[in-house]
Amino acid sequence: MFLIIGYVVALGAIFGGFMLEGGAITALIQPYELLMIGGGAFGAFFAATFPRTFKAVIKALPLAFKGSKYNKAALRQIEWVGGRMLWSGRALNWS
Repeated sequence: MFLIIGYVVALGAIFGGFMLEGGAITALIQPYELLMIGGGAFGAFFAATFPRTFKAVIKALPLAFKGSKYNKAALRQIEWVGGRMLWSGRALNWS
Protein backbone atom coordinates (compact mmCIF):
# COMPACT_ATOMS: atom_id res chain seq x y z
CA MET A 1 0.00 0.00 0.00
CA PHE A 2 2.81 2.42 0.89
CA LEU A 3 4.50 1.58 -2.41
CA ILE A 4 1.48 2.75 -4.39
CA ILE A 5 1.05 5.86 -2.23
CA GLY A 6 4.73 6.67 -2.69
CA TYR A 7 4.44 6.38 -6.47
CA VAL A 8 1.34 8.57 -6.53
CA VAL A 9 3.01 11.26 -4.40
CA ALA A 10 6.22 11.17 -6.45
CA LEU A 11 4.45 11.36 -9.80
CA GLY A 12 2.07 14.03 -8.50
CA ALA A 13 5.00 16.16 -7.36
CA ILE A 14 6.86 15.73 -10.63
CA PHE A 15 3.92 16.42 -12.91
CA GLY A 16 2.47 19.11 -10.62
CA GLY A 17 5.76 20.99 -10.42
CA PHE A 18 6.22 20.74 -14.16
CA MET A 19 2.73 22.14 -14.78
CA LEU A 20 3.19 24.94 -12.23
CA GLU A 21 6.28 26.04 -14.13
CA GLY A 22 4.19 26.33 -17.27
CA GLY A 23 5.16 23.07 -18.93
CA ALA A 24 2.80 21.05 -21.08
CA ILE A 25 2.16 17.51 -19.85
CA THR A 26 2.15 16.24 -23.44
CA ALA A 27 5.86 17.11 -23.62
CA LEU A 28 6.55 14.50 -20.92
CA ILE A 29 4.59 11.68 -22.50
CA GLN A 30 6.99 10.20 -25.03
CA PRO A 31 6.41 6.46 -25.47
CA TYR A 32 9.51 5.84 -27.59
CA GLU A 33 11.82 7.22 -24.92
CA LEU A 34 10.02 5.10 -22.32
CA LEU A 35 10.54 2.08 -24.56
CA MET A 36 14.25 2.80 -24.98
CA ILE A 37 14.98 3.57 -21.32
CA GLY A 38 12.75 0.85 -19.86
CA GLY A 39 13.88 -1.73 -22.42
CA GLY A 40 17.53 -0.86 -21.84
CA ALA A 41 17.16 -1.16 -18.07
CA PHE A 42 15.31 -4.47 -18.36
CA GLY A 43 17.85 -5.81 -20.85
CA ALA A 44 20.78 -4.81 -18.65
CA PHE A 45 19.11 -6.44 -15.64
CA PHE A 46 18.43 -9.58 -17.68
CA ALA A 47 22.03 -9.73 -18.95
CA ALA A 48 23.56 -9.11 -15.51
CA THR A 49 21.67 -11.80 -13.57
CA PHE A 50 21.71 -15.57 -13.63
CA PRO A 51 18.55 -17.28 -14.94
CA ARG A 52 17.68 -18.69 -11.52
CA THR A 53 17.98 -15.25 -9.91
CA PHE A 54 15.96 -13.63 -12.69
CA LYS A 55 13.13 -16.14 -12.24
CA ALA A 56 13.17 -15.60 -8.47
CA VAL A 57 12.92 -11.81 -8.91
CA ILE A 58 10.00 -12.12 -11.33
CA LYS A 59 8.26 -14.54 -8.98
CA ALA A 60 8.80 -12.26 -5.95
CA LEU A 61 7.72 -9.06 -7.74
CA PRO A 62 4.04 -9.28 -6.64
CA LEU A 63 5.20 -9.27 -3.00
CA ALA A 64 6.12 -5.60 -3.41
CA PHE A 65 2.43 -4.78 -3.81
CA LYS A 66 1.14 -6.90 -0.91
CA GLY A 67 0.78 -5.68 2.64
CA SER A 68 3.27 -6.51 5.35
CA LYS A 69 2.66 -9.52 7.54
CA TYR A 70 3.95 -7.56 10.54
CA ASN A 71 1.74 -5.17 12.47
CA LYS A 72 2.76 -1.99 14.22
CA ALA A 73 3.23 -3.66 17.61
CA ALA A 74 5.64 -6.24 16.18
CA LEU A 75 7.69 -3.56 14.46
CA ARG A 76 7.88 -1.51 17.66
CA GLN A 77 9.11 -4.58 19.54
CA ILE A 78 11.82 -5.24 16.93
CA GLU A 79 12.84 -1.58 17.11
CA TRP A 80 13.02 -1.73 20.91
CA VAL A 81 15.13 -4.90 20.93
CA GLY A 82 17.48 -3.48 18.28
CA GLY A 83 17.89 -0.28 20.27
CA ARG A 84 18.64 -2.19 23.46
CA MET A 85 21.24 -4.31 21.66
CA LEU A 86 22.88 -1.27 20.13
CA TRP A 87 23.11 0.65 23.41
CA SER A 88 24.29 -2.37 25.37
CA GLY A 89 27.14 -2.92 22.90
CA ARG A 90 26.06 -6.41 21.85
CA ALA A 91 25.39 -5.35 18.27
CA LEU A 92 28.95 -4.10 18.01
CA ASN A 93 30.56 -6.87 20.11
CA TRP A 94 31.77 -4.46 22.79
CA SER A 95 30.85 -6.70 25.70
